[in-house]
Amino acid sequence: MRPRISFALKDKPFMTDIDFHHHHLVASISVIGGGGNGADYLFVPPYVLELNQFVSHAMSFGHKGMRLERGRLGVIIEVRSHDLSLYALPVPSLFERIFALMGFNAKPSGSGLITRQLIARMGGVDGTRAFKISGVRKLLKTYGPNTSFSRRAALQLIGSADSQTGPKFSDYRRLFIEARL
Repeated sequence: MRPRISFALKDKPFMTDIDFHHHHLVASISVIGGGGNGADYLFVPPYVLELNQFVSHAMSFGHKGMRLERGRLGVIIEVRSHDLSLYALPVPSLFERIFALMGFNAKPSGSGLITRQLIARMGGVDGTRAFKISGVRKLLKTYGPNTSFSRRAALQLIGSADSQTGPKFSDYRRLFIEARL
């Protein structure tokens, strides 16, 4: 499910004037920590004006439009609007669109899809620190994603010295894999 944010809009000083009820204005929105769910979504797209229509369709329903601002989003709203909801923008779609603007057809490769799934399963990019250990990469190459192995076999492969690059498991003694407080 795609992340979504919803929030109330402040009353406008001229909101009670009936003459303004059919007018529109731009609500300028700044989202702190504009990343959505990991690397898959974001709330603040890059400031590329040619993306305005794409972003408007991808992030909102029923709005007249959006416009990108530097580090912010401008959402065109009716004066009488009281609240607003925005969906996060899928990063793969954003990249496809940016490349399309330059005349390229970009789709994630099979390796890219596997990498994205692996990063998600590891809890984000920080969770992939274990792959800095050559023995962990060797374990994956040896057994692949669909073959089971024992703990003993895993520890033997991870702990053995790599014949090509030479590092030993003890070389990674200062590598902090788990999150620090």
